[in-house]
Amino acid sequence: MSDYIPRKESIFHTWQETFIAYLLANLARFGLTTTLLDTLMALQAAWRDAWAAASNPETRTKAAIDTKDAALAAYKTGIRAFASEYLTYNHKVTVADRDNMGLPIHDTEPTPVPVPQTVPQCTVT
Repeated sequence: MSDYIPRKESIFHTWQETFIAYLLANLARFGLTTTLLDTLMALQAAWRDAWAAASNPETRTKAAIDTKDAALAAYKTGIRAFASEYLTYNHKVTVADRDNMGLPIHDTEPTPVPVPQTVPQCTVT
């Protein structure tokens, strides 16, 4: 399965803005509190600042790029942890919600096993 978090940083930036905005708009419906989002929001703020510095030609330095890369890694780890802990098995998060947040949609119906058409062939010695 491909990764649900975009690899290209410009696409990731747009995706994470949509993800956080949707979370904030639907937090109560998901049964979550703003306190649970504090860590993720701090990581987002660090990412936004680092992204802005590394994207601006006037402030783009090796240090700014290193800071952006570190912020990106930490933020992606935080997103994965949050999604895993609070969204993946949350029955209040619908398929439409997952789609709107850019999260993977998992098959919830078990695949039926067909009835065998032949008898097993074996010899016991």
